[in-house]
Amino acid sequence: VFRVSGTSAREVIAKLAPVDMSAAEFGADDFRRTRLAQVAAAFWMSDSDSVDVVCFRSVAQYMFDLLSTVAQPGSEVGVYA
Repeated sequence: VFRVSGTSAREVIAKLAPVDMSAAEFGADDFRRTRLAQVAAAFWMSDSDSVDVVCFRSVAQYMFDLLSTVAQPGSEVGVYA
């Protein structure tokens, strides 16, 4: 399980998943089972600025690397800010 938090949490997930992460479409306590890049995963908004991501342990390092890469400072697109 990974937690992505902060004002850009929605954007980080939106870069990887085919999901509309706007607050109007995906709010606190919403849950989605989908893929993040090439990995089956599920995620939910635990609050307005935090997303919990769950995936198989066998792809945990890939998921960590993926989330770390798309969350790099300076890579913001600004869609959900």
